[in-house]
Amino acid sequence: MAARTLYRINLTDQEQSELERLERGQTTEQHIAKRA
Repeated sequence: MAARTLYRINLTDQEQSELERLERGQTTEQHIAKRA
C-alpha cells in the first residue's frame, strides 16, 4: 500500500485518475465474478 502511494506521487493528475479508473473497473469485475 505504501509503495503504491509513493508510486502515485510520481504520476500526473491525468495518469493518476486513469489508474484509479482502471483499479475501480478491476474491483467491479472481481465483485461480479464473486457473485456469479
